[in-house]
Amino acid sequence: MRNRNILIIAYYYPPKGGAGVQRTAKFAKYLSKYGFDVHVLTVKEDKKGLIDESLKIDIKDDIKVYRTDIDEPNFIDKLVNISNKNIMDKSSEKAIVKSSDDNNKFFYKFKKNLRNFAKKIFLDIYNLIYVPDDKKGWIKYAVPEAKKIIKENNIELIYTTSSPYTTHMIGYELANEMDVKWIADFR
Repeated sequence: MRNRNILIIAYYYPPKGGAGVQRTAKFAKYLSKYGFDVHVLTVKEDKKGLIDESLKIDIKDDIKVYRTDIDEPNFIDKLVNISNKNIMDKSSEKAIVKSSDDNNKFFYKFKKNLRNFAKKIFLDIYNLIYVPDDKKGWIKYAVPEAKKIIKENNIELIYTTSSPYTTHMIGYELANEMDVKWIADFR
């Protein structure tokens, strides 16, 4: 039996941690074990988010991993970080409320509700700006790299896994342009 060549496109792949990472790493591991020539396209390693170095044991030597850049949304990230910092400051506000009268408690609750409302509006706008998600800055790096991988390795099948849904946009574009089969995994 000849090896079948597959390209897995996944934003979350070891050493990133989490349930979705484990699923993708196991798919790659067992597809390789059962005779597939596995290539994985993901983003460059960074120290943001959940990191689990132990997951690297599932990346066998015969699994080829390609890592590309991604343009992250800096302006929005800064606003989210400011918002998160303000939320973290709530603990100090609670200490003030405990030693204050009813007027201050009312003001605190009003301020808290206003902050939650503003955060909801902000996140709604954030999600409208970044369709399908905030990882769409990966597309311009992933598509050319994937085309190169497909051509050089005679890839017959593309497997994309989400979230983020950007992976499926990459897979869709490649399937249409490169005449390869595509499986989209919505986990």
